[in-house]
Amino acid sequence: MISQSINGSFAIRDGQWKLALCLGSGGWSFPRPGRDDRGGLPAFQLYDLASDPGEQTNLVDMHANRVVAMKTAMEQAIARGRSTPGLDQKNDAEIVLVK
Repeated sequence: MISQSINGSFAIRDGQWKLALCLGSGGWSFPRPGRDDRGGLPAFQLYDLASDPGEQTNLVDMHANRVVAMKTAMEQAIARGRSTPGLDQKNDAEIVLVK
């Protein structure tokens, strides 16, 4: 599943894993894009939702291979213009993966 936050930041789910391709919350909660200091935060966030449904522990440094695989899957979905089976589609706008 692919989703976007209120500011257009992407996240992708793979089973119990969620990769958020943004600093901070990407939306309404702290640290908010453009409103709160996000200095020192990692560029991405990886959560194991099975053991951490509240997304409190960022595992991005502990699972680098998973981050690469999930980011690659997101890039492929953008390149294909879809995340479902079928013929590739043209995106109707330029897609910026990381805001």
